[in-house]
Amino acid sequence: MGSLIFFLALFTADMTSFAISTQQKDETTAKETEVKIQTNHKENASTSVKDKNKADDKKAENAEKSSGEEKSDAKEKRQPNSYRDVLAIGDSVMLDIAPNLKEMPLSITIDGKVGRQLNEALQLTPSYQAFNNPNSAVIIELGTNGYFTNEELEQLLKAFSHADVYLVNTRVPRSWESTVNKNLKAASEKFDHVTLVDWYSEASKHPEYFTSDGVHLVPEGSRALTKLIEERMNLEVKAESRS
Repeated sequence: MGSLIFFLALFTADMTSFAISTQQKDETTAKETEVKIQTNHKENASTSVKDKNKADDKKAENAEKSSGEEKSDAKEKRQPNSYRDVLAIGDSVMLDIAPNLKEMPLSITIDGKVGRQLNEALQLTPSYQAFNNPNSAVIIELGTNGYFTNEELEQLLKAFSHADVYLVNTRVPRSWESTVNKNLKAASEKFDHVTLVDWYSEASKHPEYFTSDGVHLVPEGSRALTKLIEERMNLEVKAESRS
């Protein structure tokens, strides 16, 4: 009988130890599972944040790209002959092309003067503020007679900030030619409402466009410059008629 009691006591102790051990294992497993779940939650949350950040970055990139494309396309959306009126300000080269400009299918005001400097044109802007509107185009052909500062050029362009401005660069065998053209190009890239008319590149290939002084234009040169201006203004019909 004593042996049986001892055996039962021993068996009971083993079962208790086994139960405790099993419970401890279950608790450990539960804790490990909880830790894994928490880790997964953290990982999922981290992944979600990263995905959201990537999505936001992509959205911003697309918005910036779209904005850039809209700006670059803005100058190409002008419909042929859709300007209500045009103002042309320039020097003696403007006077050379004036007869051809008057043949444009638009209402045009031409203000050209021999020897005019760009800073002199600043004095004209108050008189021409009626052209500072989205339905007008302003052609500026200056730089033949000398240097000007970026500040002067920007002041002139800002005076017509609501109009489409067409800057004609210069072909003149003088020391200031490259500096003038560099400044005109930079301004056309800086301001959305400004388009460069690259007369220099075209005229450099055609010395026959010029009189003996290399500055003023013969009739063929006048027609060529007018056509280039019309093409940049997207006046397609008139440009083709001059071919």
